[in-house]
Amino acid sequence: MKKYKRFVFLFLMIGLLVLVIVSVAVIYKHNSDINKKEKAVISNEIERLLKDRASIMISDEQIVSESPFISKKENLKEKELREQIAQFRDELKKSGETYSAIKTAVNLISSKKISDSIISTKIKEETYLTISNTDTATGYDAEHEIILKKHKDTWKIVEDKQLEPIGLLPLNEEKKYIEKV
Repeated sequence: MKKYKRFVFLFLMIGLLVLVIVSVAVIYKHNSDINKKEKAVISNEIERLLKDRASIMISDEQIVSESPFISKKENLKEKELREQIAQFRDELKKSGETYSAIKTAVNLISSKKISDSIISTKIKEETYLTISNTDTATGYDAEHEIILKKHKDTWKIVEDKQLEPIGLLPLNEEKKYIEKV
């Protein structure tokens, strides 16, 4: 009888272990990294947004984007940010500082599937602006957490949680766009 109880106990323990392993595998698969094709699409979408912002510094216009976010609230916040960038550009221009070129690169640090249709990515932005009269490059890097949502066959940006100042505004203005963690 003791051997029978031991056998049942051992069988139950093995079953429990298998259940735990399968559960961990399912959770890992659900939260697994995104595939290479999706990473490329996401990187391009994020890079376009950040280049559009930086392009304001070399244009005489305000460069209003075609609503880069899904949410109206985030588009209004983005519009306000772009207007402030254009205002800062105009102030710099009055003091003789203008820019002639930009270069922006995006490095995906990490990504996490929140669900099958929502992804959170942490990225590092590196943007360089060329000062017109000296051809000197100046720049900044900043980390962002970008939330994206699957929209048909592509990913659309839901929100840009700026984790550091992006360098396109005076620091005192920039602070209000930083995500408070």
